[in-house]
Amino acid sequence: MKKFKFIAFFIAVMTTMPILQSCLDDDSSSDSLVIGTINLISPDSKDFYFTLDDGKTMFPMETDGSVTRIKTGNAPL
Repeated sequence: MKKFKFIAFFIAVMTTMPILQSCLDDDSSSDSLVIGTINLISPDSKDFYFTLDDGKTMFPMETDGSVTRIKTGNAPL
């Protein structure tokens, strides 16, 4: 009986998978994968910034004593 319940459950899951899958056919050209490199501002400090594969730079923003946001563009070094 346990084997029958498992087989019934397996068949039910397999038949509902095509219905419940997400729609991946959107026409937007935005890439969700970004490759970046972490760079130190100076060798003796703990300050850093990110350089993305398209040449943009991202700098962390400090709010309330902790880094919570990342800002793109130029920041004062």
